[in-house]
Amino acid sequence: MKLEVGYQPGITFIVVQKRHHTRLFCADKKDQIGKSGNIPAGTTVDVGITHPTEFDFYLCSHAGIQVNRMKLKSAR
Repeated sequence: MKLEVGYQPGITFIVVQKRHHTRLFCADKKDQIGKSGNIPAGTTVDVGITHPTEFDFYLCSHAGIQVNRMKLKSAR
């Protein structure tokens, strides 16, 4: 494979970060999922709690998992 002389491709730099301490809640209770009231998978937040000038967003990529704490304690 040969590239053209003077070829200068554009470069995109993406930083991905997990933020486990950010909690998101549905503004309307009818949008909650299951007994635990989690937000739906695929929820994206890009206004209000993000940086005002940078391209920030929060993405809930999968359904929330709730552990029954009573069962967890008895298993120890």
